Amino acid sequence: MSGGHFDYVQHRLGEAVEEIQELMDSGDYSSEVVDKMGEGLRSVQMAQCFITRIDWLASCDDGEESFLKRLDSELDEIIGSW
Repeated sequence: MSGGHFDYVQHRLGEAVEEIQELMDSGDYSSEVVDKMGEGLRSVQMAQCFITRIDWLASCDDGEESFLKRLDSELDEIIGSW
């Protein structure tokens, strides 16, 4: 497994993303609350992306060029899913 600089905290963020999505889909909250949860979800997804990419860079799994390319690509994917 690559990375490790941040002790793989990004995996816990991935679990949080899944849990937030489940809460949003549960039907237990108003649309206004679900919208706000969605804003938080996007922030967590972006944080997970940044931590992963910086982790790989700091762990020498990626160089600067691949860091920038992968970061842009993954952020575009996240933003496109909104």
